[in-house]
Amino acid sequence: MVSLKTSTLLNINSGRMNEVKPTIGGVVNDIKILDELSCQICLQYFSNPMTCPCGHTFCRACIERALQRKLECPLDRQYVAPDQLRENYIVRNIVERVQFACKNAKLGCPWKGSAQQWEVHESMCGFIPAQC
Repeated sequence: MVSLKTSTLLNINSGRMNEVKPTIGGVVNDIKILDELSCQICLQYFSNPMTCPCGHTFCRACIERALQRKLECPLDRQYVAPDQLRENYIVRNIVERVQFACKNAKLGCPWKGSAQQWEVHESMCGFIPAQC
């Protein structure tokens, strides 16, 4: 059983396994974990995540828009009626509570914050590498 006080995350900058304490309020910079918290339609972190009967999760607005075009899961094409969608409280809580490190942390950016704050920070981070 994994303790809630510690967790092991892959540091994307070094490729090494690092122990992070505490997990709640800790910083996530593992690309694989971040990808799992992203909607496969809009490619942003989940906003009001909804899960289809097949198990795939999307932002509420994204899946509702997709189902207006065709009543199927955008990933596996299984039939989905709008009333079959379920709120995914666990994913919502994770996205709301987890702290994300800036993708430019290896360049010295000290910023850490929520998924919603991250999207704003990313657009104006002063540590974005210069383009040649």
